[in-house]
Parts: sequence; structure tokens; C-alpha cells
Amino acid sequence: MRKLFIFIIVILGCSQKGKEKLESPKGIETTQNFTVVESFTGKPKWFLKAEKGIESPGENIIKIYKIRLSFLNEAGDTISVLTSDSGIVDNKNGNLYSFGDVKVITSDSIFLRTDSLRWDNKNMKIKTEGKINYRSGNESFRARGFESDPNLKKIIIKKKISGRGEFKE
Repeated sequence: MRKLFIFIIVILGCSQKGKEKLESPKGIETTQNFTVVESFTGKPKWFLKAEKGIESPGENIIKIYKIRLSFLNEAGDTISVLTSDSGIVDNKNGNLYSFGDVKVITSDSIFLRTDSLRWDNKNMKIKTEGKINYRSGNESFRARGFESDPNLKKIIIKKKISGRGEFKE
């Protein structure tokens, strides 16, 4: 059975210098400048950094702001980075729902932009039903509905709107 290790590291010290301490209503947990690392059998698969996280009592979600989610290959190298204005992490399954200016950029310069996106943690897939802009070398297209691996290599387009370049079925 796979073991899932989640480590939350709250960055303290110098990075907190000059910042105001957040006062939260009773029971609400607020964390600033934190990192979450997820790994199976001891090998990191991704790590998430956020400027702020808010967890309310009785909810199984964490609201996060100014997100940077880095996806790693087997060697531990970054293969792509997802950034967004805000999001929600579902504590039950590890899925991330990103909102705002959502971008995914791979190590070989493939670029995806949308206004909302879901990271399906179990299936290791990036998904959206919204409009996307995709660019890779001389290929670019706009579409609605998208699914891919974190490398943006194995993609499924649900409805192509317009584009240029060579595309394989």
C-alpha cells in the first residue's frame, strides 16, 4: 500500500519579519508562507507553496492564496509549475481547485492559461471545463475543456475552438 507523507513546513524567522500577525475568529486556523510536500513511498511527487492558508472548523478544505504548485519527476526535478491567485485544497483526497489567473508552465516551455483548473491528485491529472490557451513551440490553440498529465504532453481537448500547428488525434 502506498504511503502518503504530507509535511507542512511553516516558514518562520526572517520571512515573517515586518509582517502583521493575523487575528482569526475563534477556531479558524490561519497560516502564512507555508509549503506542503506530497510523496509516495518517500519520493516527492509535488510541492505546494502558498502565501496564506485558512482552515475553518468542521470543513475538510483549506482556502489558499498566491499558489505555486511544482510537479516533480522520478529524479525529483521540476517538470512543471502551476501558479494561481487562489484555490481550495480538499483534505479528503488532496485535490486542488485553482482560481483566478491560472498558469501552467513546463520545463520545456509549454504554456497553459485558464481561469480555473483542478488537480486530480489520485489520477495525477490537470483538468478544466473552462476556456484554455495552450502554446508549445509553433503550436497554439484555444479550447474549452482540457485534461492532461502535469507535463502537458498527454492532453485531451474536449472542444477545440481555434489553433495552428500539427495536432495528433
